[in-house]
Amino acid sequence: MELPPPCYYRVMNLLTKMVFLAVLMGGLTACTSLRYFETLTPGERAVMVCERQGSIRRLDADINRYGRLIRSARQAIATGYRLDEVCTHREVEVGTKTVCNTEITSIGEQRVCAEEREFARKRICSNVRSRVDAATEQSNIKVWTQELASSQSQRTQRFQACFAEVSTLSAEEAYRRY
Repeated sequence: MELPPPCYYRVMNLLTKMVFLAVLMGGLTACTSLRYFETLTPGERAVMVCERQGSIRRLDADINRYGRLIRSARQAIATGYRLDEVCTHREVEVGTKTVCNTEITSIGEQRVCAEEREFARKRICSNVRSRVDAATEQSNIKVWTQELASSQSQRTQRFQACFAEVSTLSAEEAYRRY
């Protein structure tokens, strides 16, 4: 199989961004129709179908996660500490309510009211500074960088395979896969 020229990847990246912008601007919604698919080029249909594939979406999530981890570790190395979120759950008073009951006494019915405090379980978090070991963070960055590169490579391969397959389909067949 012959690989496409290098400009192919730039064009595909541009197409992906164009589709993403169309989604953001409301041009494409969850109710994309077959009629709309028929107006798209085979390449545009392929991008739409392939971007929704579960395996590609999972790889996108992995790529984003590794990127965040790497940025966080680099920031921790630069500052010498990391802010960790520590959370606890506590009962917190959220207000009071008046509860009234009717009691029957020897002198007749008597309405007795009392104020009751209302509580809710609330998650309370605070940021705690913790020192970081630069060597450990560098080691983590190395592992995450390898994982990031692997995920990016797998995503490219899966997207190219999907694109090659879907771009040959009719609008109706591509829409069924959408």
